[in-house]
Amino acid sequence: MDILGQLSADQEQELQKITDQAQSLALEQAQSYIVEIMRQMMIRDNLIAHLLTTTGMPQRQYAQSIVFQSKSL
Repeated sequence: MDILGQLSADQEQELQKITDQAQSLALEQAQSYIVEIMRQMMIRDNLIAHLLTTTGMPQRQYAQSIVFQSKSL
């Protein structure tokens, strides 16, 4: 059972591959990737907010559960 805020073994393995690849990036490439990742995270946040609104779960309750999960790790 995956716990919110933790990575699965497969995700940890994928993260290690990405870490290895990131070591060879030029500064400009790394900056471009950071901006793109932030853009995608903002889109993800918008999607989560939309899903919370349509399902009726208060966003504040969701945000508090995320904070609680990260503090318990």
